[in-house]
Amino acid sequence: MTNRTRTTAARLIALAIASSVSGVSFGANEPLPADPVITDPDIGAIMSGLRSRDFHERERASIELQRMVETNRVTESELVALARRSDITPEQRTRILDQAMLRFKQTERAGMGIGWRPVARWGAILTEVRSNFPVAQHLAMGDVIQSIDGMSLIAPDGRTETWDLISIIRTAIISRDPGDSVRVVFRRPPAGEVIDAADLQRPVPEIDATNWEVRTADVPLASFSRLAPGNALSQPELEAAWIQRLGRLLPADEAAWSPVGVTRSVAPDFDVPDSIRDNQVSSLTGRSTLRDRVFMTRQYNANNRQTFIARAAVPAQRVQMKTSAEAAQTGFGAASPLNADDQLDLESIAAIDTEVRLIEQQIAQTVANGAPQELIDELRARHRELCERLADLAKRQPTR
Repeated sequence: MTNRTRTTAARLIALAIASSVSGVSFGANEPLPADPVITDPDIGAIMSGLRSRDFHERERASIELQRMVETNRVTESELVALARRSDITPEQRTRILDQAMLRFKQTERAGMGIGWRPVARWGAILTEVRSNFPVAQHLAMGDVIQSIDGMSLIAPDGRTETWDLISIIRTAIISRDPGDSVRVVFRRPPAGEVIDAADLQRPVPEIDATNWEVRTADVPLASFSRLAPGNALSQPELEAAWIQRLGRLLPADEAAWSPVGVTRSVAPDFDVPDSIRDNQVSSLTGRSTLRDRVFMTRQYNANNRQTFIARAAVPAQRVQMKTSAEAAQTGFGAASPLNADDQLDLESIAAIDTEVRLIEQQIAQTVANGAPQELIDELRARHRELCERLADLAKRQPTR
């Protein structure tokens, strides 16, 4: 089996995240855009090629579609519209969305123009507000952000978890287009009270924002390129942002979801604020279009315990890895019960791989924000441990 064949097959093992709050999926409040009319005559031939029984013909069609993306002959919205069609195969959808991700990476991404640090139990305090971004008309240094676009920054577990949430929300902002707006809920200190948290070498001052004014603002986003060149987006950031965007544009069918058995509870050492009790905060990571679409929902229940739950868009009859000979004849993505030889440990791999992606984001964020070296070393050690476990699981998989 070639590396390309294995990669294509692996992408078809698609996991999605349960991110519902009272039954409403993450991003579900946004109406889906109307599908554009695709007039390019070559699209029909490419779609037929992507459905061919000949593996090499499907590869050729993918290359042709990529050329259309690279020459701006097809837009991201057109590709997503093709992926929404109900008459296509899982492999067609995967190949189309891989090209949609490529198109997404080529376009200007959104930026908010702020710097922030965690504040235990309150959210994230603003340490910088760029004057060349629209956010300067709405927020100021010293404001404490509690949520952006409905995603809470209040973390009962304290600063480390808030860094996780900051990284996730940063990715969500990147997933937007310049000109989009996000709703920000924040607390503003009383007039004359100055909170200086800009010095990264010093800890964030202790604050009690109980009596601070709570405000809401719809903040327009600008182009990420307005930031300094040193803030260039990495490929992992862009890929994670694409997964968030895809969750809005192409929601998974919840009827097909099934639990993958990744659940644990942690008791925080203080009461969970009423504002987030019974709500959920979602994290989303991914390296390719469909692979690793795993929501780890963090739900706070009445007993002040938080539960991490993963659910997958893989039904009881999971996608089966096929040998290269089978794939050449029938294509990837046929759903069938797994036998003992072909069984993939989806539960373990999904859980560990998701944690690896989150830690990678957290390492990048902590380094960028000058976090203590001890914390960075601890995260890197955990990352190495998880990667070794993934490698061990991979060795157990069949290579026939």
